[in-house]
Amino acid sequence: MSDRPSVFTSVLGLGACLTLAACSNDTAQETTTTEEVSAPVALAASPIQAPARTWTWVDFPGAHCRDGSGTGISVNWVPGSKKVLIYLDSGGACFSQWSCNNNRANGGPRSGNDGIFNRGNSANPFADYNQVFVPYCSGDWHAGNQPQGNVPGVGPQQFVGYKNLDLFLDRIIATFPDASQVTLTGTSAGGLGVFYNASHVARRFGNVPMLAIPDSGPPTPTRTAPACFQDLLRQLWNLDATVLADCGADCPKKNDYFVDLTMHYARGANHRTGIVNAYDDSVDIEWYNNGGQACSPPAPRFSTADWEASLRDLRQIGGGARNRFGTYYVPSTSHGWIVYGQFFSTTVNGTRMTDWTRDLLNGTYRDIGP
Repeated sequence: MSDRPSVFTSVLGLGACLTLAACSNDTAQETTTTEEVSAPVALAASPIQAPARTWTWVDFPGAHCRDGSGTGISVNWVPGSKKVLIYLDSGGACFSQWSCNNNRANGGPRSGNDGIFNRGNSANPFADYNQVFVPYCSGDWHAGNQPQGNVPGVGPQQFVGYKNLDLFLDRIIATFPDASQVTLTGTSAGGLGVFYNASHVARRFGNVPMLAIPDSGPPTPTRTAPACFQDLLRQLWNLDATVLADCGADCPKKNDYFVDLTMHYARGANHRTGIVNAYDDSVDIEWYNNGGQACSPPAPRFSTADWEASLRDLRQIGGGARNRFGTYYVPSTSHGWIVYGQFFSTTVNGTRMTDWTRDLLNGTYRDIGP
């Protein structure tokens, strides 16, 4: 799905970098600068070095955007915290000439400054979390491992979002070997990336309790995500070697796996899911319809009513996971909530989005909204 107007910083600055252990006694306030500090390149699987409470860019040799250029992650640590927030960035997808033209193929450092990243707002459940921002330039919903991809009319592409995330996780886990809580979240394409990578990330962290919060990127049933579109993505991005390999026998239909992936993750003993979405999200509806048009022959277009029915289906399917799956549907056409000011201002049926999120972290799962 496409970006909203950016609220993210993207300026690379210079500055000294300390080890995380050395930063553990730092009591400085959260910086308000839009600059990012350059971290020195470290060996694979070594702890990330960064100052406290400021965004630091970390290059990762071996991680690539779809045009072959390099990439990395931004980190923002809190001294003494064992809780980790990993955010997967938004930005569309690349599966056709139209979609690739609306998806970034490269880009510099990005990081957050509002919503779940706002450490100064007492309503933010993640104010005391160590924060990791994973930029998005792989075009594959953070899920592919196809370095020799090719899109007709566009040309060769490196769809390696899943491989990139593995490289990032090596060092994130090395930095927090005693993590007590992990939250994996993302918006739009990153929201779908959360579903695609929930089992992946949970497996890497082992028995650490993990919550997945996809925002504005739901893996809807086939009425709005046609099987032909799901199969196109599977083949183009080589999902058989990544997320479908993770899912295994829980994903028997290789051309209809969106919902199966969701339930596979929800069955994990330490893992929970909470979905945030607009009930009539205009961007989601446009992108899924354009996905169906990429099929050969094109799939029939669906209506707003079909979209609403798909969200209700997803809620009902997730309900089978008992106290592991919750939904927060906003009666709106907007797209993207958790990294914007709306995270704090949105209330549905008397429940604030921030309170619903805090309840998820505490183990209480509720379905809110239409």
